Amino acid sequence: LALFEVNDQSRGIVKLQLREKIAFALSHYYKKLLETGWVATYKIRLYMEKHYREPLDMNTLAEMGSLTEGAFQKKFKLIYAIKPYDYIIKLRMIEASRLISQMGMPMKEVYLLVGYRDLGNFRKAYKASMNSVSSVDRI
Repeated sequence: LALFEVNDQSRGIVKLQLREKIAFALSHYYKKLLETGWVATYKIRLYMEKHYREPLDMNTLAEMGSLTEGAFQKKFKLIYAIKPYDYIIKLRMIEASRLISQMGMPMKEVYLLVGYRDLGNFRKAYKASMNSVSSVDRI
């Protein structure tokens, strides 16, 4: 003997209730992400990926997410396991490596294209990035 009858109408009610519970859970989760600064940190990371060729100031980036500089740096490192400044350098080095190895461009042209203002600083950073990764992970 069935405890309740299963028909199209009862399936529809169960699906609707399930959708409502999922929507509530997602809304609650998103609210928590906003409160903890994770969403802001993610949006700042996306901004960094689009604007790494420009001079980027940590305090200005933090303000974009309504965070203090310290809170931003701490959250970024916690989420992405890399400091924000190091992430910008990594983005620049990936692009520099692509321009040098795939496009055959000389360093004296590349450094300006990836956000450096000084060729010497670029050379030092590029050399350090190439020495810090294994041949498998080389950028």
